[in-house]
Amino acid sequence: MARRGLGVVASLVACALVGALVGAVVPALTADAAISTPEATRKATAGRMAVPALFSADGIRALLPSGNVAYHLPALPDGGVRALGDWNGDGATTPGIFDDGRWQLWNQQQRVNSPTATTTFGQPGDVPITGDWNGDGRTDLGVVRGSEWILTLSPVPHDGSAPVVYRDLTFGDGSGTPVSGDWDGDGVDGIGIFDNGIWTLADSIDAPTTTRTASYGATGDVPVVGDWDGDGVDGIGVVRDAAWYLSNSLDAPRSALRATFAPQPGEIPVAWPVPDAAGEATCPTSRATRTGHPDQVVPSTLLGSDVRTTVGRTGRRVRGSLEESERYLLGAQYDALWRATRTRPYLDLLDRPGSDEIQVRLPAMSALAVAIGLTTGAYDRSVIGEKRPAGVRYVTQLVRSIACAHISVSPGGWGRGWETPHWAMLTGAAAWLLW
Repeated sequence: MARRGLGVVASLVACALVGALVGAVVPALTADAAISTPEATRKATAGRMAVPALFSADGIRALLPSGNVAYHLPALPDGGVRALGDWNGDGATTPGIFDDGRWQLWNQQQRVNSPTATTTFGQPGDVPITGDWNGDGRTDLGVVRGSEWILTLSPVPHDGSAPVVYRDLTFGDGSGTPVSGDWDGDGVDGIGIFDNGIWTLADSIDAPTTTRTASYGATGDVPVVGDWDGDGVDGIGVVRDAAWYLSNSLDAPRSALRATFAPQPGEIPVAWPVPDAAGEATCPTSRATRTGHPDQVVPSTLLGSDVRTTVGRTGRRVRGSLEESERYLLGAQYDALWRATRTRPYLDLLDRPGSDEIQVRLPAMSALAVAIGLTTGAYDRSVIGEKRPAGVRYVTQLVRSIACAHISVSPGGWGRGWETPHWAMLTGAAAWLLW
């Protein structure tokens, strides 16, 4: 039998056992209602923390507390500049591109294909700048042309008309690197300039002559701005080779955090806001908050029992099938698909070739097969060739990645297909068995 066929048969055997092992139905994941007001959006996004990230020509890499993650993004045109923002106020940070005055914006972080919106604002030679200029929870657009800052509000018009200028102001002398951030925690972004280690920051675009200054960094450093501690106030930082020097305070910026995250050739440092960055299970593509709570599942009395005694005379055959399946899933299949990414807390499953049937259902079935073996005693290192922690790590990584990519968690994810509730059940069952 072909290796892939063996994996499918293993998964089918596992599915047949789920009914006996699960004491209550695991509910399918469902999409949440949209946040209805800008005020609610702003409250929902409070507490998001920025993590060091690197833009490349075809994606983004980020440094989470639990390890590195990588996601594919649309190709960057020559001379184009990437951006991140919450363009529609749904609480999710998604990508954008500025290219000679043309903006492309996406409201998805998973399966980023055709842009959600395109518009023209600015001209060739402008430096793009983004921020929430009016505090409505949406990321707005802008360009810097020398010392002139030209800003507009989102959402981008859908009728083909050009965006309306919201503010046209003078700030700085045209030197240095433009930056933006919420320097005082009022929910509205201000602007700033980084020039050879000197930061000049204005809390308000309406009064940009009132500024504060800070000395942090040196000539040649790359500036980064982000809310490094989730308190709703942006801090400053600089990247020097592989070292990230990050300060939560504008008043005492020498009290710095430090991270090591080396850019590869062509990669640009950036701050990526993610929810709950202090935790070990951060899903970097998720919305800020989700409503509702999972239903309680009553544990089965079969959990922790030996499959050989709980399923009668067929137990030996079932055990043998599970062990053979696990040997393949943690051996040949693992080597081919997952071993190179074993240190990543999240995998971009939807970026793999094929349909959702291949990208989601097969990993869910594989995780469930191994989870059942781990839970029922059908896990023998001498047969499988891997210690028990390897099986737990395999299930955990796949379940975490599948759940993170679901549409109820990450914009643009899987979950609206005919059989997707079944895949959610498979994933939930695999996770629950290891609880």
